[in-house]
This record gives sequence, structure tokens and C-alpha cells, in this order.
Amino acid sequence: MQRFQNLDIDGDDISDLVRKSCPGSNEPGDPCMLTIKLSAAGEELHFEAWGFRLFRYSGRFYIAANADSTRKQTNIFKITKSGIGLICEKL
Repeated sequence: MQRFQNLDIDGDDISDLVRKSCPGSNEPGDPCMLTIKLSAAGEELHFEAWGFRLFRYSGRFYIAANADSTRKQTNIFKITKSGIGLICEKL
């Protein structure tokens, strides 16, 4: 399990708990999971994909995720305090 530090998704100036976990092998099986616990409301956001990376651009948080288990295309998702939404599909 990987934990990320100093990420304030909900904008309340308190770091939110962000965890990523992936299966132990590269063989197709279970997808990777992302769990974000927001400090302001205590709500949890959940995301799963066949591999992904978090990144920050212009102060906002995004996920670049494999579109499917073939890992040949990428989807981009935006993370906000109200949820995780697809913004660009099958790059």
C-alpha cells in the first residue's frame, strides 16, 4: 500500500488521507484501488483501474489511468471534493 502526503483534495488546508494499493503481480487479476478520505466531511472517495498515476496540474488533482486491462489507452479523471469524474477518454 502506498500513502500520499500533503494532498488537500477538499481545499480545507488539512491534508486528506490518500492510499493506493495494487495487486502483487503484473498478471491480469484485480485492479488497483485508490481511497481518499476527505478531512472536511469525513467522506471517502473510491477509484479503481488497471493501473494509474496521480498528478497535480495548476493546483488541481488528476488521475491518469489505464482504460482497460490491455493498458494500451489512458483515461484522465479529475478529483474534486464532490467526487472523481472522467474528463478525457481513451488517449
